[in-house]
Amino acid sequence: MSLWKKFFGKPGPPDFLGPDQSTPDAFIRSYCNDYTLWNDYCNHLADDAKKSGAKTPFSECSQLYAKFLSPFIADDLKLQLVAFGSESSFDPSRLSMGNALNEGDLLKQTFFITLPHTSGKDEYYAELKPNLSGGFELRQIYYIDPFPEDYADGKDSILPCL
Repeated sequence: MSLWKKFFGKPGPPDFLGPDQSTPDAFIRSYCNDYTLWNDYCNHLADDAKKSGAKTPFSECSQLYAKFLSPFIADDLKLQLVAFGSESSFDPSRLSMGNALNEGDLLKQTFFITLPHTSGKDEYYAELKPNLSGGFELRQIYYIDPFPEDYADGKDSILPCL
C-alpha cells in the first residue's frame, strides 16, 4: 500500500517509470505504460468528482500529464489539451509494433493499438529524435485516420496526439 493511500485513504498520483531508452520499441512501450497510469488515475479522479458532484479536476490532470511527459519529450514541444477516458488510448497490453523508418534526423516508429471491443487496430507513428546520450526524445505521436476520404481537400488525415 502506498504511503499516500495509507495517509489519505485514497490512491495518490502514480509513480511514473519514465522512458526506457534501450530501443525505439521499448521507448514506445514505456510511454504507453506511463500514459495508461496517467489515464487511469485521471479517470478515477473524474469518477470520484462525478460521484461527489464536484467538477472534474482538469487542472490537476493537466499538471500530471506534463509531469509524466516531461522525461519523454523535447523541451520546446507544445502540448494539446488533455483527454482521458475509461479505456486508455495507449494501453501497452494492446500494443504491437510496426516498421521503423529513418527520415533525416528523425526515426518514425509505427505502432498499433488493438481496439478494446473489436478486432480492429488504430495506427500511429511516433517521431523520435536520437539524443546525445544514445536514447530518444519524443517529438510527436501521430494518429493515422483510416478514412482519409472524410477530409476536405488539403486537410491532413494524420493528426497529432500529444
